[in-house]
Amino acid sequence: MTRSEADQVLDEAEALWLSGEKQRARECCLRARLLHHQAGDPGGEADALSRLGDIEAETGHGNAAREAYVEARQLYAREGGQRGQAGILVRLARLAQREGDQAGARAFYLSAAEIYEAAAEWSGLGHVHRALGHLDRDEGAQDRALDRYHEALACYRRAADTLGE
Repeated sequence: MTRSEADQVLDEAEALWLSGEKQRARECCLRARLLHHQAGDPGGEADALSRLGDIEAETGHGNAAREAYVEARQLYAREGGQRGQAGILVRLARLAQREGDQAGARAFYLSAAEIYEAAAEWSGLGHVHRALGHLDRDEGAQDRALDRYHEALACYRRAADTLGE
């Protein structure tokens, strides 16, 4: 299978992002999104929007990141991509945490957990339980945090995810 021009542009965006050229990486994400849209590839378009959201979040543009993430989630939902939707919810949770909205972060993580569990995506669910454990720990709820960490460990083992473990 040959890689599309849009995929190559996303690869370029990643390389630019990693080299610190955030604005050029952002422009590549927008171009890749357009190319995927023109090709009728909502999953590719959602991937480009996810990366765009990551760049916006990293550069302190929370509202722009949120807009990109919400639009990506809509595209994943349209094509039935549960893993993609849950991944976006995790990104929204991290963004909420960065902005000091712990309650919002928790709500996004819990929504992601529901989707990961329904999709039997145990590794993703483990990551969410670990993140919820960190929230609990930071709020001083050590017992709840420990329970979450045990749940995360069980999920990682179920997925045979030794890196998560």
